[in-house]
Amino acid sequence: MRDRQYRSLGSKPLKPRSTTLDTEFMSRCAELIEDIFANFYIKVHKMELLRDRTRTMSEQSQIYGTQFDVDEEGWPIPLPVQEPEAINE
Repeated sequence: MRDRQYRSLGSKPLKPRSTTLDTEFMSRCAELIEDIFANFYIKVHKMELLRDRTRTMSEQSQIYGTQFDVDEEGWPIPLPVQEPEAINE
C-alpha cells in the first residue's frame, strides 16, 4: 500500500504533509498545486517548496533552493540546485 500521509482540514481540501516519502504522490500534488497557483489561489512559496522537495527526494537538483541538509557541525547547507545563478531572479 502506498504511503499517503495527509490530513483532513474539515471542509477544506486534503493537504499533503511534508514528511511523505511517496514521490509519485508528491509529484501529482505539485502538478495540482501548480494548476491552482496559475489561478492565483495559493502563495508561490508553497509550490516552490513542494517542487524542490519532490525533486530532491527523486535525486534531482532542486530549482528554487528551498531544501537543505546539515553538515558535520550542524550548519544547514543547501542541497544541489539546478541553476544556482538563477535563484534570485
